[in-house]
Amino acid sequence: MHFAKNFFIFVALSLIFSVAIFSVPTFADDKTSIPKIFITGDISDMNNKNDKRKVFLKYENDGKIIERYVKMKLQGSTSLRFEKKNYTINLFKDDKYNDRYGADFGWGEHDEYALKANWPDKTYARNIVTANLAAEINEKYGFFTSAPNYGEIDGYPVEVYVNDDFFGLYTLNIPKSSWMLDMDEDNTRNILFSNELDENFLEQENKFDGAYDLEVGNDEGYAVSQLNKMLDFIKNSSDEDFRQGIGNYFELDNLLNYYAFVEFAELSDNISKNILFATYDGNKWFLVLYDLDLSWGTWFERILDYRAFSGIEKNILFKRLRENFPNELANRYFALRKTILTKENVLNKFYEFESKIPQSSIEKDKAKWGEPLGRDISQIEEFLDARIPTTDEFFYNMYTTSPQVYLRRETDKNNEFVKTVLVTNREDIILDGEERDSLEFTFYRNGTHEISCHDWFGNYAESFKIEIDSIKKEETWPTKLAPITTISSLFCFIIIFFISKRLVYSKALDT
Repeated sequence: MHFAKNFFIFVALSLIFSVAIFSVPTFADDKTSIPKIFITGDISDMNNKNDKRKVFLKYENDGKIIERYVKMKLQGSTSLRFEKKNYTINLFKDDKYNDRYGADFGWGEHDEYALKANWPDKTYARNIVTANLAAEINEKYGFFTSAPNYGEIDGYPVEVYVNDDFFGLYTLNIPKSSWMLDMDEDNTRNILFSNELDENFLEQENKFDGAYDLEVGNDEGYAVSQLNKMLDFIKNSSDEDFRQGIGNYFELDNLLNYYAFVEFAELSDNISKNILFATYDGNKWFLVLYDLDLSWGTWFERILDYRAFSGIEKNILFKRLRENFPNELANRYFALRKTILTKENVLNKFYEFESKIPQSSIEKDKAKWGEPLGRDISQIEEFLDARIPTTDEFFYNMYTTSPQVYLRRETDKNNEFVKTVLVTNREDIILDGEERDSLEFTFYRNGTHEISCHDWFGNYAESFKIEIDSIKKEETWPTKLAPITTISSLFCFIIIFFISKRLVYSKALDT
């Protein structure tokens, strides 16, 4: 009897204790540590990119101190009109400012970084979080695997002080540079172009003509000729040549990812500008997102129409991509929607970034510069509620193929379980069954199992009955616990067991 009571208390306390451990949210408060950058020198009245200032920089973070001599210059285009500026910083060994000297701020030792003001964004997070979502997509498809953040910028919040006076809440970022993409500046075939003009890459203008900035490349003549060769293919190839030859000029998966993500997040500032064009062999190009603070339904202080078409097809490359690869685009979008482009994943990343910023830092920034432009995270949630159904329907309507679905059964070598794989020509297929939204089921017991599937909007539906009679061991359910979780849980259960046992024993003595 005592054992039964003991076990009951043990189970109850275990459940409560587990919830207490694994469900505690974290929020930023004034105790949250934030790195600090102290600049000594004159950076007042800077108003153009040619103005470079020589200063001294000291970085402090949890006892880590880095000191470097630095050249600072303004960074950005449209952002130059704001009082709170963005800066590029180059690090040097001494006050002669001749020898570059790297420092490790979290991504290895490099001698160039960016300090971003994030002025059009009340969250201070859009630029980095959006880039991190793009990096997650790149990781999924194996792009830029040797780059520090899979070819995208990264960063974290810092407080900046100038001559000991608070200067602002910034983010210290990976810059638009060769090391962002793990490029070799001495390799002629490693080329990176950027463009910051809306006129670039539109249907009526697709030649270089000095409109693009060469960020990486030691032979400008070669780099420009290769860029123009690619631009000429986009504009002048026939549809058949475009379909057959796109792989010679671009990585198609990269283009599909770019299109799907820009439409989903309504990245209206990254359609014909703020695109980086990168190649490692001089021939095959990759698109990289850059400057993402105007995103998720905002344009500086304005709110965009959440259900409006983003206008991505005013860029001739994406116009031709949709015309010639509609099913591939739809498939890519729905593949990302099932994994990375979910409301939960997007919001979790924003809240995680927000938790790194103390409220006191935000208040000091407002006191220094006033109320920033843009909207807060609640606006992003409202945007996703409206945008997701819109883009779901938009990409669903791209399909020109009907769903084709069948099941393939596989049994392991010991005939211990049956794995059933659903094979389909469309990524918008949703499964209902033991492992919802998965394309694979593993059965560990005999009997009749039913799997039903439908497309995204329920226009297609089909059910399959699986008869399983080849499993030798009934109810052989796997245990899938990470070692650290298993050890921690066992330790907690032992403690709780003895506590509950003590409680029962004490109660027995009292009676």
